[in-house]
Amino acid sequence: MGRVGKLISFIKSAIGSVSVHEAKSDLGGGEVVSSETFYPAGIDSAPLANDYALHVPIPQSGRYGVTGFIDSANAPKAEAGEIRTYARGSDGASVNEVHLKNDGSIILKSESSTIEISSSGDITVTASGSASIEGSDITITDGTGTVAISGGTIDL
Repeated sequence: MGRVGKLISFIKSAIGSVSVHEAKSDLGGGEVVSSETFYPAGIDSAPLANDYALHVPIPQSGRYGVTGFIDSANAPKAEAGEIRTYARGSDGASVNEVHLKNDGSIILKSESSTIEISSSGDITVTASGSASIEGSDITITDGTGTVAISGGTIDL
């Protein structure tokens, strides 16, 4: 049976050459537990103070491991079949996100700009500041014509 506790601290350290994260949580009633955290490979994430951690027992060790955290400040937005990841500022507010939607579209969003790739392949970039495309050769095609930029020369 797992136990949920309010996060007190989150410490990154190493055991030999292996990086580990330890979550210390208040389980209530004066009980505090420290547990190593376990994420899927390729995920690097650090919770914020006031998040909640799920501590689950590790059989035959007498210890707990943290298998997930709950963000108590931001409501979930993902619908059935979707995946959404986001980062938070120190105040807990979401500052950017990557949203893989169940209609096949992808949305990358920062506080000031958005890139949306529709399921039909349309790409929309909305920037509150300047936007740039960099490359040695850039070609823009709309289906009826082409604009090519190569070496500073624009060909229509």
